Amino acid sequence: MDEQNFSFPHWGTGEASDIVLQVTSELRRNLSSYAFPDALDEEERKTVTDAILAAAVDLPPFEGVDGMPPLRRKMFRDAGLLSDPQAGDRRFFCMDAGQWRWCLLLDRDHIAVSGRCPGMELKQSYVLASEWEEILEKKLDFAFALDMGYLLSDISASGNALFHSAWLFLPALGWNGNREAIFRSLMEEGYWIRGNANGENEEEEELFEIGTEYSFGMSEDESINKFAHMLELLVHYEKKTRRMIDQERLSLVKDRVFRAYGIAASAERIDSAEGHRLVLSLLLGVSFGLVKLPPERLVELLWLAGDATVRFRNNGNPGVERIDYIRSRLGIDRLIGGFDV
Repeated sequence: MDEQNFSFPHWGTGEASDIVLQVTSELRRNLSSYAFPDALDEEERKTVTDAILAAAVDLPPFEGVDGMPPLRRKMFRDAGLLSDPQAGDRRFFCMDAGQWRWCLLLDRDHIAVSGRCPGMELKQSYVLASEWEEILEKKLDFAFALDMGYLLSDISASGNALFHSAWLFLPALGWNGNREAIFRSLMEEGYWIRGNANGENEEEEELFEIGTEYSFGMSEDESINKFAHMLELLVHYEKKTRRMIDQERLSLVKDRVFRAYGIAASAERIDSAEGHRLVLSLLLGVSFGLVKLPPERLVELLWLAGDATVRFRNNGNPGVERIDYIRSRLGIDRLIGGFDV
């Protein structure tokens, strides 16, 4: 992988890509006859690690999370690939060259294999994850019980051990006040929801990650179909609300989009929170036909313009003002040349 050009060009493509930015499927597994990661002693941890790495010779090379450069580790964390660092981090991580799938060892469970795709391509994200899982399964004995399915450290999450998540851009559901009720209903059905205000007021949140917490009692196909149906409903409600906005709201949308374009085209410095909101404003403009721009460029900028990524791509040591300047130039270079308003 070319670390200096590390990015996610496939984000923002696919069906409903202006609403569903990406979908992820994750398969978790544990080796039989061994304790879960939190309960492993040093000798057992080494045995489990060696066994998995030996079985994973056909996967990309793994690297120890604890040995990663801090900025690289933060980039992965900001992109949702790694959770917060652990004391004396013993985890291992690998990712394919296209950044479509990755594998994390010794986190909550011994193995977590993930695949992600743009838009509504949930089934394909599962296929990507399952291909790597099948490679490992040929050489490893996974913990499985006929009455429980695959056994996980969180026993209530055992079963098919397949979990899904998606990033969704849902501004319109906040305009009519329906989002809170919809989210409450989803949480009652067992979904978790995380916002991403990026330093803004939580009431202004528009970008959300929604995922599944449990898999017990469902087949893999049932799990995929249920999550896909939920996404379809959210996309339907969001699109319907966007179509039904009145002239006053449309005027506000236009003002927001064109202000964002003006700032992105001319600002000398843009901080992280402002850059985040500018990108979402322009993505909304694409949805309303106010700016003509491939959404993948905008969604990729959500990643590329983050503080850790800007630092990493610029030798790790620019100051705050320099970061804000680089971020503004990045927006102009990536976007303005392709804008048509």
